[in-house]
Amino acid sequence: SQPLEQLQNTHGEYRGKMEGLNAFFKKRTLLSKKFKALAGHMPREIWLEQVHYASPSQGKGAEISLQGRCYAGNAEQDVQIINGWVESLNGDKEFIDGLKKLTATEVRREKFLERDTSMFAIAPQ
Repeated sequence: SQPLEQLQNTHGEYRGKMEGLNAFFKKRTLLSKKFKALAGHMPREIWLEQVHYASPSQGKGAEISLQGRCYAGNAEQDVQIINGWVESLNGDKEFIDGLKKLTATEVRREKFLERDTSMFAIAPQ
């Protein structure tokens, strides 16, 4: 009877470890799909400086926030490109699944390496 209990305990320990590994790989796969979609939609005039991902918790959905620069040449073009990118991300089912919709929360002109650029922040609505 004692070897059976040991076997059941060991089985329970391994099952718990496997569930943890499965959850890890599921999250990793989910994020890799999102980053692939993110890159696939990114216009050539944009470069990212920061990506922040927050896992779902306490009844809230997962969130992703982005910061970077756009360098199309003038402020109007930059804003159009940034807003178009946000629209395309929000419209991509693979990317937006499980995430809150995104919006451009900040766009401001800044010099970067003596070139006019638009610094932007994109965050959940």
